[in-house]
Amino acid sequence: SGLISGNATAEVKAVLISLDCTEEVVKEAIERGCNLIISHHPIVFSGMKSFTGSTYVERVLMLAIKHDISLYACHTNLDNVLHHGVNSKIAERLGIEQTTVLKPKKELFKIEIPVSDLLLDNVLKELTQQFDSSFQEIHFNVFDSEGPRPKLIRGVLARHQVDQAKRCCTKYALDLRTWQIEGNAPGVGSGIIGNLGLPLSEIEFLDLLKSQMNLRVVRHTELLGKSISRVAICGGAGSFLLPDAISRGADIFVAADFKYHQFFDSEGKIIIADIGHYESEQFTMDLLLELVKENFSTFAAHCTKVPTNPVKYH
Repeated sequence: SGLISGNATAEVKAVLISLDCTEEVVKEAIERGCNLIISHHPIVFSGMKSFTGSTYVERVLMLAIKHDISLYACHTNLDNVLHHGVNSKIAERLGIEQTTVLKPKKELFKIEIPVSDLLLDNVLKELTQQFDSSFQEIHFNVFDSEGPRPKLIRGVLARHQVDQAKRCCTKYALDLRTWQIEGNAPGVGSGIIGNLGLPLSEIEFLDLLKSQMNLRVVRHTELLGKSISRVAICGGAGSFLLPDAISRGADIFVAADFKYHQFFDSEGKIIIADIGHYESEQFTMDLLLELVKENFSTFAAHCTKVPTNPVKYH
């Protein structure tokens, strides 16, 4: 995740958004005059020792570098958040309400920053703005130290948020002390679970799924003759969350990339609805477009017109 190739200080002229970064997508960026491609999936998944153009990964990187196009990927950062993420976009399209993280991340840290009175207001302001822009609801408290020592800013953050706080402390040459504590990181983790506004029959829900997610087919386990009201969701490969979907009382689990034998693991307790990897994440492009347009007004942003799904249906 993050900047895969390109200069972090380069001026952005225009952005092309895609789910995958392929040669066709890079060529489209060239034609549109976009010098940044933001994709959900990264193009590089493992170490590379040569760039000869013998694989599509090498060809994509070589073409992008040749035309000064930077490549940026979101991936797991976008997968593991409750709001403004892959799963919330699916939930929005299906009308799922009262959503919570299906499998919360159990990584919380208490932080403490000694800071002088002179810097206190600036540091507090920067920390608050930084986390507000990341859609977090975090509160920092200020405590007096004993004697003439600096004041202490204290808060509780998830692991990835500690890294953000470190950057702020580095800017002001401040120390950051951390202690891991028990508890779930707020709004961070795998999958989503929530409720339909009105319960539907199993067939009605499957029809809704096909309609709202633009599906030709849904691979699913045997229907159980029950209504659907509680829905678990994981965009992309989600089979690892099946036990959590069952334990949290979901009637159906919408995900992708289930293997044949994994369908047996539903054991009549839940319906598994495998809608396909690309299909489950396709509307992530709309989400990224919305985020870019809302936060950056100095350049144009476009969604790719190239269909990048490598799986075809006949």
